Order: sequence, then structure tokens, then C-alpha cells
Amino acid sequence: MKSFILALIVLMSVNAFATKARLQALNNSFHVVDPQTMFGNPLDVMGMKNFISLESGSQTVTNTSENAEGSISYGLNDHSQFAVAVGHKDDAIMGVRSLINNTTGLTYDTPQNPIHLFYGIKGEDVVYAFNISYSNKNVKVTPSKESSALASFGAQWGNYQAYVVTTLINTAEYANNKFEGAGYVNLAGRLTLDTMTLGLDLYTAKAKSSTASVETASDNYQAIVVGLVDVRSKDGSDFFYGAQAVASDLKNRTMDKDFKRTTLPIWFGIEAKGNDWLTVRGSIQQTILINQSKDDAGFAAGDGYLTGATGSISDFSAAPNNTTVAMGLGFNFKNVTVDGVLKGLMTANGGPQEVNSANFLSQVGLTYNY
Repeated sequence: MKSFILALIVLMSVNAFATKARLQALNNSFHVVDPQTMFGNPLDVMGMKNFISLESGSQTVTNTSENAEGSISYGLNDHSQFAVAVGHKDDAIMGVRSLINNTTGLTYDTPQNPIHLFYGIKGEDVVYAFNISYSNKNVKVTPSKESSALASFGAQWGNYQAYVVTTLINTAEYANNKFEGAGYVNLAGRLTLDTMTLGLDLYTAKAKSSTASVETASDNYQAIVVGLVDVRSKDGSDFFYGAQAVASDLKNRTMDKDFKRTTLPIWFGIEAKGNDWLTVRGSIQQTILINQSKDDAGFAAGDGYLTGATGSISDFSAAPNNTTVAMGLGFNFKNVTVDGVLKGLMTANGGPQEVNSANFLSQVGLTYNY
């Protein structure tokens, strides 16, 4: 149990209970424990005490990550934690729906009004955590349906973590179009050694779409990610740096052609207390040395599984510039923290930096610890 507590202390940062804005400012470095990270790793629900977290966002049907959501976590006793979240749209569900929407021009709905339930418990030597989510929509006047269900399970012993995330249901329909995307699996492991965390993730996903019962799109995705991140703390502030080797293969089964990528992104950043009421954070990320991609299928440009695609058949031994910087602030008022982020300062045509509503406080969240 002592080693478990030590591992959590190493993983937790200066402002351990925060929001999407904090994750964006830290370039989603995988050492962070946060109300947002428990959706990927259910064990993170045990790395946080009681909290209420609220996220700004829209309610559009086809919106992906910038949606309104919130979560609440409550300790049932000294050894267990329970949490409920509403509005969160999992990457496990959304990734394949966005893939089909981007490559076919269709507009399948995102999960509508999803709910998540988390439960974690500490045993004598092992910690366990579970998560299950569900969403459903059925509009009968102008037929439109979607349904999703996801489950995750994790265990931690000593400095080791292992967890799995899988989709149980992932379907959507409208007009004569039908989407099927169940089969996502993420197998992951983490090892904490002093200030360093090592990570291994294996991903697989499937998606297909049919119109009038005729299959029009079918894609498979596989990836392996190996990474490490080191966190150095001093005087209540964190400096961190990390790197990941990523190899992915997106296969268009209809054409029997692939989009393969191999990249080596690195990042570093800081999260520092300016004073009792202010936390300052920022990070930079760039791919170095290895940045290869070959697309024989001509996948449409996009993010997620389509990151690096250009919409045409391509072969890069080194892809174009992809350096990104994000910065954010956390305002602390006793038990309340308000987080904001500033990112994406460049204009669409690569012109001078420009601060506007699209990048200044583009994501805002509030967390109350009780």
C-alpha cells in the first residue's frame, strides 16, 4: 500500500484536480492525473479526492471534444471512491465516428447525453477501478438514432498499473445510413520509477458504414505507443519532459490500402505556482528525427486517426512543421479553481499571431474540491 501511495504522489501534479484547459496547456502529457484523465485510465479516480468539475462547451449534435460536461466524485470511505460524469464524449466512441464522418461526408451523431459511472477500491495490496458509460438517442419523426456503451477496468499493484478500455456498443443511424463501430480496445500499462513514468499502449478499432444495406466504407485502425515522461518538482512547481514513439496503421478495407505513420514526438513544460491564488502552466511539443507517413488510400485530412493525412496519396520521409505551444492559467480561490487556456495563436493562412475568441480562453473549466 505504501508503494501505491508513493506512485500516486509521483503521478499527481501541482494542481492535481483541474480541467480540459489544464490538459491542453500541458499538451496532454500522460503523467497528469485529472478529472479528464479518468475517462482513459479509470485508476485515476483513486488519485483524486472529492471534487465537482464543470467544463464549458457547446451542445451541437455533431460536436466532438469542445462540449459541455461535468463530473462529481465522492469518497464512500477511506478505501473507495465513486464518481458520476455527464456529457463526456469518449475518444473510444468518437474516434471512429469522426473517422467515417470525415472520410464519407456523412454526419453521424456524437453520443447524446452520455453518462459515466466510476468506482474504485483499495485492497491490501492491489487497487481496482471500474468505469461504464452509456448513451442513447432515438428520434422517430425524422428517423435518427445513436447508441453507445463503454467499459474500462484497471488494477494497480506497487508501482505498476494495467488497464483496458473497450467499446461494447457503438452504432448510429439516419436516413438510409447506418454506422457500426464497436470493437475499440486500448490495452495499457504504466510503470513509475522514482520521478519517471513509462507507458505502453496498444490500440485497435474498427468502423464501417452502409447505405441502403450496401457497405460504403470500412476501416481498421491499429497503433502501438511507447513513451516516458519525467517530472521534477521544486518549491511547489513541476518541470516535466517526455517522448513517445508512435506507429499506426489505418487501413481502408474497401480499397485494401493503408495509411501508415511512424512518429517520435517530444514535449516539455512547466506548471508553477505564481502565488497562493495563481498557477501558471505551459508546454511545447514537436516531432523530431522520425516523422514518416505513407498514405496509399488518400484519406481525408483531419485529426484523431486522420492526423497527418492530406486528402491525397502521399509519402513523407519527414512531415511538415508541427510545433505546438499552449499556455494556461489556474485561478485558485480557497477550494475553487478556474482554469483557462491560450492556444493556436497563428492565423489559418500562417500569418502573424492573433489573439481572438477562437484561442483566448477557448476552453474554461471550474473545479471545486470538498
